[in-house]
Amino acid sequence: MSILTIQKQMLLISQLCYIIKQFFFFFLWLYTYLNCNNSSCPGRRSEVQMLSHKLLTITDSLETHLLSFEAVKQLLRLDAENPDSHRCLIKFFHKLGSMPAPLTDAEKLVWSVLEAERPSISQLQEKTLSEANKVFLGKHEESLMHIVVVAEMLYTLEHTKKLEAVKLIEDSCNKVMPMNGALGPVLA
Repeated sequence: MSILTIQKQMLLISQLCYIIKQFFFFFLWLYTYLNCNNSSCPGRRSEVQMLSHKLLTITDSLETHLLSFEAVKQLLRLDAENPDSHRCLIKFFHKLGSMPAPLTDAEKLVWSVLEAERPSISQLQEKTLSEANKVFLGKHEESLMHIVVVAEMLYTLEHTKKLEAVKLIEDSCNKVMPMNGALGPVLA
């Protein structure tokens, strides 16, 4: 083996150790917040959402996105039909899709893990993000909260569809149904 090959392997090993260390601290945090029951930790979903959002906005590092992906998966396990879960899922894969192709061996490894895990998410199986957004709308066409998130994601995915996103919200305002003691439909 040449010295250059050994140096590349050592660099790859050090990068993998860094990723493993990040996972350790992330899962330690996640274990602390998610291994308590709902009554003693009522805000755990919002904590995972906050972590996912922070990890997505801190850096464009693929390693950070791998941690964020774990947070998104946990969020989907907690409540896959929640509009915030849908928002995090779509934003995550949209951000991932807009990243440049990986260059280093470590980035390629992380990229392959993320691509291999994508089919395991039931909301995205063999669908584009736009199709997944439409399916989510079809399931929750009676909920204004869900419609607003779908419209937001429609605009996030395609900025040219701003008017369609606004129209989606405006058209839904008169179809609002009472939920959990909320007031009835908005009358014009």
